[in-house]
Amino acid sequence: MVPLKEYKRSLLILALAFLTYLLARKLSIKPWRNKTYVLFTVALLILAVEPTQFLKKNSEANKEAQEQLKELNKFATTTSWRDSRSDGPLRDYVLIIGESARKDYFHSYGYPVANTPFLDSVPSIKVDGMKAGGTYTIGSLTNMLTVPDKNNWRPRYDRTLIDLAKTAGIKTYWISSQGMVGKYDTPVSAIGKKADVTVFLNKGEYSAKNISDYALLKSFRAALKDPIRQSRLIVLHTIGSHPDACNRIIDFKDPYRVKTRITNI
Repeated sequence: MVPLKEYKRSLLILALAFLTYLLARKLSIKPWRNKTYVLFTVALLILAVEPTQFLKKNSEANKEAQEQLKELNKFATTTSWRDSRSDGPLRDYVLIIGESARKDYFHSYGYPVANTPFLDSVPSIKVDGMKAGGTYTIGSLTNMLTVPDKNNWRPRYDRTLIDLAKTAGIKTYWISSQGMVGKYDTPVSAIGKKADVTVFLNKGEYSAKNISDYALLKSFRAALKDPIRQSRLIVLHTIGSHPDACNRIIDFKDPYRVKTRITNI
C-alpha cells in the first residue's frame, strides 16, 4: 500500500504548479524568461517533494548492509549462546523463508483461492500479526534470524538461529536459491554459511541466474536422506516473486483456469 504522505507529495506538485501559474498571471511575467524565478521554483520543489529521497534511502541501506557484514565477520566462528539443548525425540525442523510473499495471498490466511492445500490439510499453528524486522530483505531477515538489540533495533550476530541450533546439537542446513553475491556476501547469506551444510544454487547476485525454487527440492531430499542420528534444522531460502518471476515458473503446472470471459470494450 502506498503511504498517504506520498499522495500528499504528489498533490503538492500540482498545487505548486498552479501557484506558479497564478503568480505569473498576476505579475505579468513569463517564468521561463526569469532565471531567478525558475531557480527559486526548482529549489522549492526539491525541498518540498525530495526527488532524491529514493537514492538517499538506497545509499543508506547499502551502507548499513556493509556495516552489518563487518560486524558479522567478527562473530564468524564465535557465539554467545550457552547451555543450549534440544529435549525430546529426534526431529526434523524445516524453516521456509518465502521472499516477497504476502500473507493475504495465502488461502491459509483467508485468500479465496485454495492455493495452500498442504497447510490446509495438516494440523498447524498459524501465527497472525507478526511483522518484518525491517523494510528491506537484509534489514528484515537479519533481525528475524538473530536475537536483535531491541533498543537500537539492530541484529546481534553473536546470537543467530543457526548458532542456537548448533549449540543444541542440531545439525543445520542452509539451502538457498537466492544469490550468494560472490566474495561480498550479504549478511543474510553469511548467516546461512554458518550452517553445517550450505547449498547456494546461485553463486553470484540474485539476478545472475533465474533459478526456480523447485530446484531446492533436490538438495532438500538429500538432506532428509542424510544418515545421521540427531535432529536437523533445514532452512530453505526461496527467491519467491523477485524478478523475473514469470520466467522462473515454467516448471510449475498451473492448476487454476480463469472461467470469466474477457471481452474487448
